[in-house]
Amino acid sequence: MHRSVQDADFDVVDFVDTVALSARQDALHQDLRPADRLLLAFDNAIAELWHVHEQVEEEVTRLEVSCRSQEERHLDTLSSTTHLLSEAHESLHNLGHGINGVALKIVHVGDQLENLKGKRDRCLSAARLIEYRMQLENGLPLSAPLSKLEPRDDIANADPDEIGVDDAEEEEDEFSLDNDDLAHAASIVQQLNYLCPTSKRLTGVRSYLESLIKHRFQELLIIEDDEGMHQLASVCLQHVPELYPKLMHICIKAVVRTKAHLIQIDPFEGIASIARQEGLRLQKIFESQPVTVALVQKLCKEDLKPFVLAAVEGAPDRLAAVHRMYKRTQSVLQSICEELNVPGGPKLGLQLTRAVFQAELDNHFAGELDAMLSSYGSALEGYYAGIGHEKVIGTSPRTPRKHARSKSLESSHIELSMTLLSDDLAAEMLDENRLALIRCRDLSPLRDAPQWPLQLFSRLLTALGQEHIKYALSVATKYLPPKKPKTEPKIQFFDVLRDVNKIFYLLQRSAHLQKHFQDALVPIIRDDLELYLACLKHKNEVMEDLEQQLASGVEVCLDAIIEWVKVSLTKERNKLEFRVEDAEVLNAPCTQTCTYVANFLRAQIQSIHQSLNGKNLTNVLHVLGVRLHKVIYESIKQFQYTILGKVGGLNTLPLEPAWLTYRGTVARSGGMLLARDLAVYEKILHQFSDPYINELLEVLRELCYLLIVKPENIAQLCSEGKLATLDQSVVTAFLHLRSDFKAAKITY
Repeated sequence: MHRSVQDADFDVVDFVDTVALSARQDALHQDLRPADRLLLAFDNAIAELWHVHEQVEEEVTRLEVSCRSQEERHLDTLSSTTHLLSEAHESLHNLGHGINGVALKIVHVGDQLENLKGKRDRCLSAARLIEYRMQLENGLPLSAPLSKLEPRDDIANADPDEIGVDDAEEEEDEFSLDNDDLAHAASIVQQLNYLCPTSKRLTGVRSYLESLIKHRFQELLIIEDDEGMHQLASVCLQHVPELYPKLMHICIKAVVRTKAHLIQIDPFEGIASIARQEGLRLQKIFESQPVTVALVQKLCKEDLKPFVLAAVEGAPDRLAAVHRMYKRTQSVLQSICEELNVPGGPKLGLQLTRAVFQAELDNHFAGELDAMLSSYGSALEGYYAGIGHEKVIGTSPRTPRKHARSKSLESSHIELSMTLLSDDLAAEMLDENRLALIRCRDLSPLRDAPQWPLQLFSRLLTALGQEHIKYALSVATKYLPPKKPKTEPKIQFFDVLRDVNKIFYLLQRSAHLQKHFQDALVPIIRDDLELYLACLKHKNEVMEDLEQQLASGVEVCLDAIIEWVKVSLTKERNKLEFRVEDAEVLNAPCTQTCTYVANFLRAQIQSIHQSLNGKNLTNVLHVLGVRLHKVIYESIKQFQYTILGKVGGLNTLPLEPAWLTYRGTVARSGGMLLARDLAVYEKILHQFSDPYINELLEVLRELCYLLIVKPENIAQLCSEGKLATLDQSVVTAFLHLRSDFKAAKITY
């Protein structure tokens, strides 16, 4: 039991159950009652638990005493360690101060030694220079390293570019100066040059030194020792600056010679490959970015320029070839300058490109003008020749029509059956002008030729507007119908108008003049307000001139249409057509004259719809509708309208128009035929969707009621609707058209 009480998983309930079970099974106290046995068992268990409790308390007390003693020992140890650490830190701080003091003394001593060494070196250098000067002036042998720099004819006069590997090996023993010796010698010669600037012997030594450096540089170039070449280049830059560009030239020339096969395959890719591969290498050798510029300039001048000029010379379209080559050259050179981080970047690439094409750029704009003039002329001639038309030079709208009518029948047939306009030709002209603008934008900046956009655009306006569209309008104007036609007019000006409108709207959508102006021209001239206004003014002048000529032609056509409708409704019409004597005539849907006029109008209106759109269509239809209303109104007043008798009902006859409803009875009369005619005209004119014309027709319709209703209903009719607001004279004039006006004693 003692062990189970001290277990970690001790359970009080299980412990009580165990004690109770042991009391029941206790064989020693069987003589006691169960309750006494149970009490005895619990007393024993409690006593045992109390004993265990006392043991645990003793153990806890012992452990606490042990922990306190260990804590005291650790505190003593920590205190002593902290004290030692503090002493060590103080010692380290004192040691640092001591070291700093020693260091300051060492630095001071070092500075003094350096000053002394510098003075000593300068003194030695001055003494050495004085010695060299004495040797130069007195003709004595030069001391090392200048002793090996006495001029030699075989070296001084040799071309460094012609030295090969074998030559370099033969001379290796004789040229015993290494790069360090050459640097030392170059420094001495540079200093002596200030002391003895007029010494011919020193000049010879200097020349020989330069030759020796070039030979050594050539040797290193052959074996591709970039580090050695870099050392020599640094020596030249510091002590022999006039030799530095010569070494650049030697290196660049060798690079181009060894990589020539790349240029022969593809000059553009070859130059780019050489510049990328060798440009960085040369920059490392010379520690200078201009060497890359010099490399690219040499490649452009000696390799790229002859290639592009030859390619341009043999191209069928020289201008396009120049632009194509120019753009590719610019792209390659700007890419090279940007990748190699050359000062100036893309701007330098543009300068190099213009240097390559300078001969072409000087005359490019003049060539564009000449080519455009020739191309437009050829395109127009080819188009007219293709349709079998011989262009009349000097044709204008003022040419008398009799001159046109006096032409041969064959010529008249050709010009009347064609509009002489081509939207394909217009699109071709616009596209060619767009390409010319792009080429000049890239090749001829505004700062070089400020007026070239206006001149190119003017060529387009002249060719397309004047020589093509205006010429076609001039020819079409000669064949306009007379204002008072004696036969039904065949109006072919609408076909011309349709094609002109098609060109204008071709010009207004994908390739039209306004879009061409905005997309191709404005981006070029947007920064030059004066030039922009000049181009805009010229465009508007040409467009307004063409629109004015179109408007004049449309006006003549409308006059012919109205005049012929007027003739058809009056002079060509039977005067007794509305004086109906036979009631069967009233069953006709409309008069024969109305049928003819309606067919004529439908054909002309269809032509107008095909020829115009937008506000132009709305305006023309408005004018036509108003004038047609006037003609119909005037024609109605030319006739008398018979009244045969009454017809009961609200809607009188099955053939009456839907609007012919009036309260009361109407009379069989010629007015019914007029109402049917008017319904036909209304159906046509309602297609115009013009509220003003619809209102005019509504008034005319109510006036027609006066020719249909019974006499006793006229007063009521005149007091309602539109008639109530009309002038009394107009109403009276219509009432006089009734055949029963006097007999019925109609008053108003």
